[in-house]
Amino acid sequence: PPLPMKVAPRLGITVTPQNGSSEIGKSGLRRMLIALAQNPQGLTDSKLGLRADVSVKGGSFDTYLSKARRSGWVDGDRQSLKITRAGLEALGHWEPLPKGKDLLNHWIRKMGTGGASRMLLALSNLYPLSCTAQHLGITAGVSVDGGSFDTYLSRLRGFDLITGDRTALRASEEFFT
Repeated sequence: PPLPMKVAPRLGITVTPQNGSSEIGKSGLRRMLIALAQNPQGLTDSKLGLRADVSVKGGSFDTYLSKARRSGWVDGDRQSLKITRAGLEALGHWEPLPKGKDLLNHWIRKMGTGGASRMLLALSNLYPLSCTAQHLGITAGVSVDGGSFDTYLSRLRGFDLITGDRTALRASEEFFT
């Protein structure tokens, strides 16, 4: 029979446990370990929560993190959480993030067809140039006066997909190396 799968609602991540420890399960803790495995340089707790689709403000995040620490799967403080060798072994199979343009396409797909995706695409089309928030809003068809624009910017920054402030926004260099 096929292995059970779990989908992270907002990110569209499908997780299929293979090998690894059954203690990890197939939901939030597994997504957190995958996010850390995909980012070996480490993640802050807020970036980990965003990438794993687990609210840092909810009790589940702390429960998962506590279990991962006790099991020796995660190391570091909340400003730089990293997966350990034991964490990678317990995790088993996971998919690394793509590189370059494939990474850009990955995130555009993950963001869907809304404003955040259009903003990321607009900034990537301008790279290596930057632009103002006003220019980005016009190009992406998102009003800079509404709260959605700032929400999209925050989400794109949270995933490290863009850099800069409202006077000089730019797509991440990682998409073009």
